[in-house]
Amino acid sequence: MSTNTSGAISPKQRHNRNAAVRIGFVSLGCPKTLVDSEVMLGHLAEHGFQLVDDPEQSDVVVINTCSFIQDSIQESIDTIMSAATLKREGKIRGIVVTGCLAQRFKNELPKELHEVDGFLGTSNFDQLPLIVERVLNHERVVEIPQRPGPVFAGTPTRRLLTAPHVAYVKISEGCDHRCSFCTIPSFRGDHRSRAMEDIAVEVEQLVREHGTQEVILVGQDTTLYGIDRYESHRLPELLRRVAAAIPHGWVRLLYTYPTYVSDEMIAAFAEIPNLCKYLDIPLQHINNEMLRRMARLGTKEEIKTLLDKIRRAVPGVAIRTTFIVGFPGETDAAFEELVAFVQAQRFERLGVFRYSPEPGTPSALFDEQVPDAAKQARFAQLMSVQQSIAESINQSRLGQTLRVLVDEMDASDPTIALARTEADAPEVDGQVFVRTTSPITPGTWLTVRVVDTYEYDLVVEPIVGIAQHATNDQRQAFKTQGC
Repeated sequence: MSTNTSGAISPKQRHNRNAAVRIGFVSLGCPKTLVDSEVMLGHLAEHGFQLVDDPEQSDVVVINTCSFIQDSIQESIDTIMSAATLKREGKIRGIVVTGCLAQRFKNELPKELHEVDGFLGTSNFDQLPLIVERVLNHERVVEIPQRPGPVFAGTPTRRLLTAPHVAYVKISEGCDHRCSFCTIPSFRGDHRSRAMEDIAVEVEQLVREHGTQEVILVGQDTTLYGIDRYESHRLPELLRRVAAAIPHGWVRLLYTYPTYVSDEMIAAFAEIPNLCKYLDIPLQHINNEMLRRMARLGTKEEIKTLLDKIRRAVPGVAIRTTFIVGFPGETDAAFEELVAFVQAQRFERLGVFRYSPEPGTPSALFDEQVPDAAKQARFAQLMSVQQSIAESINQSRLGQTLRVLVDEMDASDPTIALARTEADAPEVDGQVFVRTTSPITPGTWLTVRVVDTYEYDLVVEPIVGIAQHATNDQRQAFKTQGC
């Protein structure tokens, strides 16, 4: 038996000591941030820390922040202040702030938020366990690089914050575009692609270890995948690799940039059976002058041509987009042009943002800022138009047979299970209310018939249910029904 006489703590001793430390973790923001949180939780677990759900029951609270727009900044600050109150009351011992807010305001936050004991940026997540240890040793730690580091390599251990049947997989980090309203490149850096093999292996692990039924690929701009690492656009190849790694489940792609939606990419959506026929293309506006002021690539004419091409090549595709109203210089005529475009295109899924002038962005200094009242009125009008479109599309689905994935039972009604079609991404799109006489396990596939509709949601009754752990024969039979 060997004895450590140097006074240093062995990895086993550190692991045992950390086991007595409870970590409460708060993850804010988008799915890309969620993946970062899961990676950080994995690092904490590997170092022996005890992870708890309730921050009030923790020793240290870690807050992974968002700073996309002013509302998200305020939510991050409010969450930090709530943790500071717990610290003043003696309920917790330390606070660590990480993520976008910390990276974006790396010079200001440590000076202004004296209640916070540790700061971490958007890329050095492996340092979090050591930072927590130092915070518990009464140190104040600031570890925010001036520039974001490389995208993580390999397949880091993750602790899923989603239900195990759904998982987000980050395929890239950063963005090469410089839209005049967006701050993301300033704190997330330029586009960096993960290795294709690492992504495929991660998906295989999710399926094998968690029984994952749906993998959702995310990045600031997924269409740029491969341009840096492989010197060419490799997203279509990646989609085929990932689809092969989860042959009996869904693959969903988010955050594509219209200019780089290629013919090869469209062909992948048409040809890959388990790639959801759901294309997320944030357009932001359609008036050419607005697109120019936003520093967006492409024109109204090019966008319309692209949408027509997608619909011809991928019958039944659900196109999701987002628009910004109230951008500086948006006239009544420009807004009405946007409304007319939405009415003509009849997008299956659509979100609207009211323009928020973000400090440090070119558009915050533009003339012709639109009054808040006008922004709100335009938001309400465009959402009303889309609500009518969505309701009409849903009504056309009455009597249809669909494949759905069950997410959970309705907490308020034991006769209803909550599910989604391939046209519905988690959190942002509609739900399917499944009428049932008994509980349905999350992650179960069902064949259902639409019996009623709401503005954004469907009501269905099961026809055939296939359990999460179906036999190979059942899976093969069900696969022939398509996604």
